[in-house]
Amino acid sequence: MKNTLIKIAPIIMLSANCIAEKSSSPITISIKYSNQEGCSFSFSPINFCDKRRIQEMEKALINTPPNFNKHYIIAIIPERMEYHQNSIVAIDSRSGVAYPVPIDAYSGTPNKDDPKGKNGSVIFEIGSNKLCIEGEILAARALESGLFCFYFKDEKFTGHKTSYMHD
Repeated sequence: MKNTLIKIAPIIMLSANCIAEKSSSPITISIKYSNQEGCSFSFSPINFCDKRRIQEMEKALINTPPNFNKHYIIAIIPERMEYHQNSIVAIDSRSGVAYPVPIDAYSGTPNKDDPKGKNGSVIFEIGSNKLCIEGEILAARALESGLFCFYFKDEKFTGHKTSYMHD
């Protein structure tokens, strides 16, 4: 299994396919699936090391108390707002390591009460490692609708299988 840890700091550790600017950010990106490395899931348009996403994670680390799995912070990162899409990371409040949920984005499911599908939801608790997404998830060009639950264990998300979760 490949383990990729990307440190965004004055001395930057990067895999060959990840490019990031120098920064003094406390955020580190960790994607721990056997077929993944760098700052993105394979073939994903989402680069978790880019400046905008790092700033969103830094803001969450500074402004949000732990709200997931004892000492993690769930950060919702805006992606394609015209489609009401967001990505999700769990940030370790003690180390600054961020673990992306293995999807490109989630959004709501269009219905008669919400024709634009704006109201997707993320369900999680401070005392649990379970994170559920209700709505639509997009991963590697595959769109699914429903309730999807993931479990954070051994520094990665398990549970509902997406194209990005190969062990």
